[in-house]
Amino acid sequence: MPQALTAWLVKIGLTQLAATLISTAVTIGASMLLNSIFGPGRPKPSDQQQNIRIAVGSRKRHYGIVCTGGQESFIESRNGTIVKIVTLGTGEETEILEHKINDQVVTVVGGTVTDAKFHGALHIYTRLGTDDQTAIGEVTAVCPEWTADHRQRGCSLAAIIGDPVKQSKFGEVYNGQIPQYTQTRKAAKLYDPRKDSTMVIG
Repeated sequence: MPQALTAWLVKIGLTQLAATLISTAVTIGASMLLNSIFGPGRPKPSDQQQNIRIAVGSRKRHYGIVCTGGQESFIESRNGTIVKIVTLGTGEETEILEHKINDQVVTVVGGTVTDAKFHGALHIYTRLGTDDQTAIGEVTAVCPEWTADHRQRGCSLAAIIGDPVKQSKFGEVYNGQIPQYTQTRKAAKLYDPRKDSTMVIG
């Protein structure tokens, strides 16, 4: 098409250079227009939720209601049990609203995911990032190198423990992958000066 347009422009009296420049501009413009109409859209914020594995990660503090993954601080497998700790954020956080495994909301009761497809094999234990939080004992029970000293004080986190399952249920429970965890929560607590006892109102 660009060659035909250039030839037509030369035929109506433009110089070869002018015809080439106009033809190129029309081609680029048409390409941009088609890409904006039919091309892929920009990623939504929800498309950015993932867990990352990095030797030394940055600390992130979240505000408001957020849904995030985090940094995989620890991952180990022992006798068919997979253990993964995901550090979600810095600072004490307020409340967990939803747990998600592979982008699907799951119900957790007493640390065990109760959705039927998981057959009781998946467990989630959390800490909100308090200064006095304890290490997650269920992790230590499987991986003794994760000791009581691994408290991650001041960091919210989730431990995901996947028990071994029969081969007939493996595809249903794990779907060929290590469970990817994300969490919807009310994030870091903020100071509210209206609740300060030294403030006199009225």
